[in-house]
Amino acid sequence: MVPCQIVCLVTFVVIQALHDNAFETEFSSFDELLQRPNLEDVDCIELRWKDGMLLDSWAQEVC
Repeated sequence: MVPCQIVCLVTFVVIQALHDNAFETEFSSFDELLQRPNLEDVDCIELRWKDGMLLDSWAQEVC
């Protein structure tokens, strides 16, 4: 549980990745990501990046 969700860095990274269509599995929204698969008894979910997304997109924005 995140004490202050407003400043949760993971949330911001995931939202940016959704906007950039950076995951192998396509999601149209943050809510869709949380609903597939059923996450009732799951503590975490593995999201795979598309090839080249980490180095190409993110590194260029930071530099």
